[in-house]
Amino acid sequence: MRMWLLFVISASIFGYSLWFSHNKFVNHDNFSSELRESTDLHGDWHILTNVKFTHNKYTAEVFVDGSGIDETAIFREKGRLYSYYDGSYRVKSDLTLLQQAKVDNASKPSPYTHFLFTSQQGKYRNFKMIYNDQHVVIIHVNDNDYVQLYVKSSPNQ
Repeated sequence: MRMWLLFVISASIFGYSLWFSHNKFVNHDNFSSELRESTDLHGDWHILTNVKFTHNKYTAEVFVDGSGIDETAIFREKGRLYSYYDGSYRVKSDLTLLQQAKVDNASKPSPYTHFLFTSQQGKYRNFKMIYNDQHVVIIHVNDNDYVQLYVKSSPNQ
């Protein structure tokens, strides 16, 4: 009897710790990330991402500006966190093009064309939370194998 009671208490504590670590990340409302790239291959790019969470659903606005396009392209991503295990999240998202840019340098539009290609398909993605504190979260996006830092912000910022 004591063994069952100990097992139930242990399972409850373990479940609560998983829920707490997940909620600590998901319940923060707003995240933003800014990427600047300057390479010979792709040219100069500036990508700004603003993400807003509501429970397990999120909406992101992505602003893409760079050497190979004539103006800023705007995308909106809507998604849902489907599963969480050991710091890894599985996400289903749809990316929609809101404002299209014209390609003016065919050798440099790679970041923009990547977003365009992704917007043509709903996609499951995986990412792992590497670091999380009250100010920032760092994630590793498994499909693209890159690491991205997001700054947490209050809804008024």
